[in-house]
Amino acid sequence: MAAAEEREALAGRMMPHRQPLVIEGQMRVCSACGAYRDWVVVCVRAQVWLRCPARHEGYEDRLDTAWYDRHSGPITHQHDSYEDGLRHLGH
Repeated sequence: MAAAEEREALAGRMMPHRQPLVIEGQMRVCSACGAYRDWVVVCVRAQVWLRCPARHEGYEDRLDTAWYDRHSGPITHQHDSYEDGLRHLGH
């Protein structure tokens, strides 16, 4: 299976984003707790969701799958559940 086909076969993908996340010139801050770094970026069904270190989650409509693909590296692990993936990333 080619890399693009493998990505399409996955239920979702996630990656850590340790640095502050700047979107359209503004630093993204969690509206619930004020966190601004150490995000988990989750890409599911062409939507990008963010999870802060305090576990607050929200849809980020200013990011899309193309953004995710430009900023993510190769897929290095597959997990049986969302929770397993979060544990792998230290969340």
